[in-house]
Amino acid sequence: MRRKQLFAILLAGTLAAGTVPASVWAAEETATEAAAASVESEEGGEAVDTGAEATEETPAEQPTEETPSTTEVPQTTQETPATTEAPAAETPAQPAGTAETPATTADAPATTADAPAPSGSTETSETPATTADPTTESGITINIGGTDTAFATLADAVNKAKDISADGTEAVIKVTKSQEIENTVTIESGNISIVSGAADVKFTRKDGFTGKMFDISGNAEVAFKGDTANSFTLTLDGAVTNAAADSKTDTLVSVGTGSTFQMTSGVTLTNNAATADDVAGAITNNGGKLKLEGGTITANTGAKGGVYTTTSVEVKGDISVSGNKDTSAEPNEMNINFGAENMHLIVTGELTGSVSVTVPKPAADIAVAEIGKDSDDKLLATKTALEKVYYDDKTYNVKVSDSGDTAILIVATTPPSEKPLKPTTSATPTPTPTTSTSPAAPTPATPSTFRPKISDMTWLDHKTIQFKLKANQEFSYYYTIGKKTYDAKKATRSVKADTKDVVTVSDIPEGSDFKIYVYFKFADGTHKYAKIPISSTVMKKRPGTATRDAKTYKVSDCTVSGLEDAKKFYPGVFYEFAVTGAGQDNKDPVVGDEKYVPLYWSTSKTPTDSQKNDKWKVGSKKGITKASTYNMYVFFQKYRYDGSEWVKTDSIEYKTVQFKSAEITKDDYNEWKKENPEADAPDYSQTDGGSGDDESDAELTVTAAAKDTGSTSKSAVSTADESPIGTMSMLAILSLLAGGYVIVRKRKKEF
Repeated sequence: MRRKQLFAILLAGTLAAGTVPASVWAAEETATEAAAASVESEEGGEAVDTGAEATEETPAEQPTEETPSTTEVPQTTQETPATTEAPAAETPAQPAGTAETPATTADAPATTADAPAPSGSTETSETPATTADPTTESGITINIGGTDTAFATLADAVNKAKDISADGTEAVIKVTKSQEIENTVTIESGNISIVSGAADVKFTRKDGFTGKMFDISGNAEVAFKGDTANSFTLTLDGAVTNAAADSKTDTLVSVGTGSTFQMTSGVTLTNNAATADDVAGAITNNGGKLKLEGGTITANTGAKGGVYTTTSVEVKGDISVSGNKDTSAEPNEMNINFGAENMHLIVTGELTGSVSVTVPKPAADIAVAEIGKDSDDKLLATKTALEKVYYDDKTYNVKVSDSGDTAILIVATTPPSEKPLKPTTSATPTPTPTTSTSPAAPTPATPSTFRPKISDMTWLDHKTIQFKLKANQEFSYYYTIGKKTYDAKKATRSVKADTKDVVTVSDIPEGSDFKIYVYFKFADGTHKYAKIPISSTVMKKRPGTATRDAKTYKVSDCTVSGLEDAKKFYPGVFYEFAVTGAGQDNKDPVVGDEKYVPLYWSTSKTPTDSQKNDKWKVGSKKGITKASTYNMYVFFQKYRYDGSEWVKTDSIEYKTVQFKSAEITKDDYNEWKKENPEADAPDYSQTDGGSGDDESDAELTVTAAAKDTGSTSKSAVSTADESPIGTMSMLAILSLLAGGYVIVRKRKKEF
């Protein structure tokens, strides 16, 4: 009987312990954007040069100054191979790029679980080191309650910092020794600053590690800081050693939607040659916020340059971004590369460093930077700050606008020193005996092999086409539509050897029966001309003819109706509202028309997937008894019509809408309860409501009808555990009673 008694007690204890509800926290998982990029046509990316030799229409003998020659320019695209009369041997094969190969390595989450602990030690990732001076161990500490607590790895310190800063308090990780990073340090939450506490602190890759150094996502706010007063610096050096042959090097810092990355003076991101698809060498930002308030970003390469961003970038202080390049066959300067239209630099303070940028569709008068404003609508910097902004492609220069608060692009003019030299004449001396052992060196002639190339051909509108032109020699040029008689006076635009120049040809005639000719003039006075090939693929993408001016909109033009009056949010009651995107009803679009299409709504400006509601209803599962005001953020996708179809842009914008809850008294509820007897009682202990200023107010109480409407959003509840607590508690009590019953019977038998 002792065994049965013991068994009953163990069973009761096990059931009681097993029924304790466990909190379930949803882990946000950020997908790695490693989709393979494919170069589709002349319009996309950096075309690879074919290296084909220009062909002559005249006989094989070299042309003379009096006999102009013609050169067929190979159109260097990946979709339509260029045709050329040059022998195949003179056309080098296109180098195998990384754009068409998906990344084969996954980002490893930062962890120390696989690292063996020192013999005789216990896990100390969150425990202060027991040595006299903890900062002399790993060099990684957090001041907790006035005591410096040491951590074995940066990942351990980050995990602790996330807990400390869960309430928004800044957690400071001080690093006094250089660190080798062997796995990606993942930061998906918290307000964390990583600060150098010594001179020349470096973060480097461990042998064989090629992944991201830092992956910032969720609502994390992360700052890298130096201490210039004490000459303490922090450097992220991306050099890779002993990597596997098939591995691909990722970006240094990845920033995801809703998160923030900041760097200040004394911080340097450098020496990272990213080979992974669709990333930049130093920072890859897809939907987050970048605050570059000091430091240096230089000597990085990647398919998308040094810094790639789909959002505007805040800059100030001594931030310097230069010397970064893309990974094309002939690398181009590409420092801050904006991946979406209408995104640019926002200067939030005086700028003493310098920043160079690239935008998706450069053109005259395009804004590349603006001075931000404070809450009183005052400018945060002077126009001098805008003079520190440059453009990567030297086809354009940057000019401060007349208003003094914006920097715009202008087409570069050729400096006098770059104009081609005119042939000079001099008297020929009479030959006389000379003691010189060698004749005077002849003036070098223009090389016979002139190789012009074009790339990135695209339509700007129905009558305007644009492409990039370069050659292996310096030249001046002009273009015509149709073959014309050469006019040397028109060849006024000069281009240096191996430098791309943007050619914009306007007034293209209707149909496809037209030819574009470019006439080249050289320093020695000779000239050639070339017919520019336009592929059928490009012709098919010619925009339609606009019959009126394009209609453009702002997200503020979108409308939300049905929430004008205060609503009584009884438990489980949801109110429908209507959302209409600006231009959404456009049934007869023309080239350049824009429209916004509703996507989802949230009570957060930077919602996670679980906070995105695609059902246009709002309510509260438990009810709202207090009269209050809440913010709602309605998100829209922007589209632009290209003449044949609506094209999705990279811009997702939100409109802020306020709605109100009306007070529900107990008498109101009792009357309503008579008609809804199955409804839950509202919570009259509520003491706070939304103010319209704090987005978290509504986020805690107002949600979509998750189960009732099919929304993917989670209901607002006070715990994340939906276990049937009442039922499980009853089972626990019955189990304990069963154990007691066995014990009582045993005692009765013994008496």
